[in-house]
Amino acid sequence: MDATSTARFPVLRLLGGILFVLAGLLAYCKVALGASGALIFFFGGAVVLVAVLAGHRSRPGDVALFMLGVLVLSGVAAGYAPGGQQASYSAARDQVHASTISLDVKDSIGSVDVSFTDRVNVAYEVNFTRPVAFLPFWPMGADTVTNSTGGGVLNLDVVAGWSSVTVAIGRGYSVDVNVTTDTGSVSFEATGNESVRDVSLMSSTGSVSAIIDSASVESIKLHSSTGSVSLSSDHLGAVGTSVPVTLSSSIGSVSMSVGVGPADAVSVSASTNLGTINHQLPGFTVTQDTDRSLAASIGNPATATRSFAVTATTNLGSVSLSIHLL
Repeated sequence: MDATSTARFPVLRLLGGILFVLAGLLAYCKVALGASGALIFFFGGAVVLVAVLAGHRSRPGDVALFMLGVLVLSGVAAGYAPGGQQASYSAARDQVHASTISLDVKDSIGSVDVSFTDRVNVAYEVNFTRPVAFLPFWPMGADTVTNSTGGGVLNLDVVAGWSSVTVAIGRGYSVDVNVTTDTGSVSFEATGNESVRDVSLMSSTGSVSAIIDSASVESIKLHSSTGSVSLSSDHLGAVGTSVPVTLSSSIGSVSMSVGVGPADAVSVSASTNLGTINHQLPGFTVTQDTDRSLAASIGNPATATRSFAVTATTNLGSVSLSIHLL
């Protein structure tokens, strides 16, 4: 190859392609090189300098492609780390002058997990975990935590861009939980007979699950467009009449396994378009029972001072119900 052909050979274009392939392999295999961004840029500058000193004439498009490859490799090799970037926000009990916590979480990409903590001096703790951007300059939504207190209620608003979120709430508060996520799963765990009132968990594509042991339930709504939905409880107690418990999924399965107090009446309505309905309802009066629909009740929901109105629906999945008196 003569000097003229060497000067015209698209060296930077070839190197840029190699950098893209290398970055893709590192990202796919989740390998961190431990290299800093400065080192990657130093390598890129050295290659450009050598090319210039050798008399190589690069096209502007080749230079741009090569530099973009350097940026991509920098973002993957320098920034990737197991667990991603993390941020934490918390408040101690003596900082929260409220008896009720109203939690609202909105997440675009990641999963959301909400539970209670046994740490005695914690009112709440919010942890964000996000993967490092594949491109260091790629715009990603901000993660924010805001709160306000009024009328004995702490309103805790959590917004996540590309992060997964875990929320730990101190025991002893009355709690309302509202969670929505676009693609991640949602889980809520409240054991130990916590004072849980209104619970709404929604996901567009992920699964939704809740474990709730509480005698103070005022409403429960679990929904997923494509994932499964499940509710389980060793003891679920209603506050008021016709307390709604709504479980729904467009494609996934729906399951419920709970124990209710002997003084609580329960009405059940379940339906599916293509799935099946399985149930264990000892002591219930079943008025409709087919592969696609179910209607049953125990006690007298019309006159009971405490009662649940359970609705379980899915289009393509199956429904599984197990409700028993304690």
